[in-house]
Amino acid sequence: MKENLFAFAIAVLLIATLACAATISQPIAETAQASSTEGQIWTYNQTIDGLVFAGKIVNPNTNAWENNHLVLLFLQSKEIARMVTSTGKYDATLASDRQKRLDGGLGVIDGLFIIRIPNTYELLPNNLGIPIEESQFVVSYDDQIGGWNHPNGLATWLDPLYEGSSRDFFVPSKNIHYTLMVLPGDVAQLPAEIQQPSSVAFLEGNRLVAIDPNSPAPTPQSAFTNNLANFQQVAEDVQEFPPAIFPINNCGGAADVKQEITQTYIHEIIDESKAKLGVEIPIHDWLTIVAEIEQYYGISDKEITTYSSTLTAPAGQNIQYTVIRKQTWETGVAVVTSSGVEISAPYRILKSETFEVANSEQRSCP
Repeated sequence: MKENLFAFAIAVLLIATLACAATISQPIAETAQASSTEGQIWTYNQTIDGLVFAGKIVNPNTNAWENNHLVLLFLQSKEIARMVTSTGKYDATLASDRQKRLDGGLGVIDGLFIIRIPNTYELLPNNLGIPIEESQFVVSYDDQIGGWNHPNGLATWLDPLYEGSSRDFFVPSKNIHYTLMVLPGDVAQLPAEIQQPSSVAFLEGNRLVAIDPNSPAPTPQSAFTNNLANFQQVAEDVQEFPPAIFPINNCGGAADVKQEITQTYIHEIIDESKAKLGVEIPIHDWLTIVAEIEQYYGISDKEITTYSSTLTAPAGQNIQYTVIRKQTWETGVAVVTSSGVEISAPYRILKSETFEVANSEQRSCP
């Protein structure tokens, strides 16, 4: 009698286990079927909880996987998310194959970024407005988005994403455009104005500008105007910073060693009216003049620029470089005739910044 009861219990447990397994695997099977063949219409219509932009940042010169780099995500021109790269693991798999990791099974790596945002526009692979095979997104399981109950991420994995580069993601059906950009250099060396969230805007022409996060809109782009403008008393002023020393000891090396130095700065257009004339011009007049200065120089006020220089020590050599950082400013008076009214103001603009190798001294190897 006991043997019969034990057999009956095992049978009930087996039936329950099989039923549960069938229930759990059903969404996976539906997903795999929907995405398997070329030209097939995607029929998967479960909700997608989030969009995920993830990848690995790589230095294009050294191939190093870079931590402490700032990655920015923009929707149209507005910054909507940011992350600093670090050592970590992207724990997500393809919805069509739960055994296949999006990162190719790299595990813990350097240079990792994972930016997760809400799926505000309720995007699915079949409503992006582009063929499925051309989409940069895949449906994924991501344990950081609502658990593992259903495919919950529309994700992209970028490997490599080189520092200083950007990627565009267009969604024609919603008329929206995401841009992902990684700034070169260590985040701690970036200007203070762009250290806080929502302090960068992405404008036409791949231009970044620093903005006040509390302002309602980014700095407007320069546009062609019907104003008459001329620039008088224009003069250039080059400012030098104290020399910086960069020693590169490659005495025991069998190949060249390269060290890249990177600097990010913000172009400024400064009103010199009060300093030179003792008066302040109305803000509307100054903004009109700024638009003409931007057009004249091809530089936006608060535009962000990054530059770099590569120092090399050949195999078996010990070289000490002396590098000088230089800023080139230009001063002048902008005279603008707008709607028959002439306005003018003295200005100062940071045109450019560079590194200059002042000296390279070969030292003896120990």
